[in-house]
Amino acid sequence: MIDLRGVESRNPEVVVIELKSERETVKALQALQNRKMVVLTLNRLSSETAQRVIDWMAGGTHAIDGRTLWIGEKTFLFAPSSVRITAPEAANHPISPKLERRKMTTNSTNCLPSSDL
Repeated sequence: MIDLRGVESRNPEVVVIELKSERETVKALQALQNRKMVVLTLNRLSSETAQRVIDWMAGGTHAIDGRTLWIGEKTFLFAPSSVRITAPEAANHPISPKLERRKMTTNSTNCLPSSDL
């Protein structure tokens, strides 16, 4: 569930982007900086390139105190802090998630891939 009541803009916006190249990440980061929610689909990118994009976006999201949510295979939601997101604990990532590790386990401080515990 995404609660839009606290969103700063009167017309909250979700930007959906299917990246075809690493260079297109700039558009996604600009949208996030403008306090828009960004859904990125990375299916057209290699796993290595997709991981770099996730790392950049997660860094940008962290810089504005936002949240990163893994919503599907190579699909992520990056939301500014003004949007409240309610999701299963394993889907929320305070850090940049790793694509190659899908089985998620939580510990008391972070959501980390189970192999990292």
